Amino acid sequence: VGPIKHSLQLSDTKIGLLQSAFGIFFTLATFPAGWIADKGNRTRLIAWGIAIWAVMTALCGLCTNFIQLFLARMGVAVGEGVLTPTAPSIIADNFPPERRTLPLSLYGMAGSSGLGVSLIAGGFVASLLKDTEFVEIPGLGAFAPWQVIFFAVGLPGLLVSLMFFFAPEPERREKGHTSNSLDEFVAILKSRRAIIVPHFAGVCVYFIQAFAFVAWMPAFIMRVHGWSIAQVGLIYGSLHVVCAIIGGITAGWLAG
Repeated sequence: VGPIKHSLQLSDTKIGLLQSAFGIFFTLATFPAGWIADKGNRTRLIAWGIAIWAVMTALCGLCTNFIQLFLARMGVAVGEGVLTPTAPSIIADNFPPERRTLPLSLYGMAGSSGLGVSLIAGGFVASLLKDTEFVEIPGLGAFAPWQVIFFAVGLPGLLVSLMFFFAPEPERREKGHTSNSLDEFVAILKSRRAIIVPHFAGVCVYFIQAFAFVAWMPAFIMRVHGWSIAQVGLIYGSLHVVCAIIGGITAGWLAG
């Protein structure tokens, strides 16, 4: 938050709006992504989603004003939103119902631990560039250290997208199980509302605090406790990785 806010002359409110841009469009992107996943090749869809996600993350490093960064964050959200309905569908086709709990937990764990890895990587790049005002990249020009961090954590995602372009599409286990009609969907929601309504409400409340926590905890630590970007990245990022792994494996095993 600090370097971006200073470089682009943004207020904390505008930084918050950038986080909101991600949350809103991440949510909206899951609906068309889920519809496409029901109809087409899911591994290819994930490949395109990760490619968009990676490129848009890197493009955040090229932004020079609030509007550009807002649009780039929207793009990151759309790319990431593709994974949300698609990955559980693929996991369900690779494991029988009684063995899906742990794989789904490991999938959820990857998100939190991946956030930690990105913090560590960003902190490492920041430590390398701590005494550097600008970094000269041949053919592209001079960039601030915070911009280079976006390149470092974004562009490797293109390698991951290539893996999914060549990954086989698993056979669907439950072909013809549903007609995917809106009426059927609404009927399911009504028949199971005692479970679905409080579950959805709980998830909504959880993500209100989770997004706020993820967005502002590094800034809080730096402002109140005087940590550097490198310290926040290494220590706070490592906590994310370790706790995500412990929580994911333990919860998956206990639920199973």
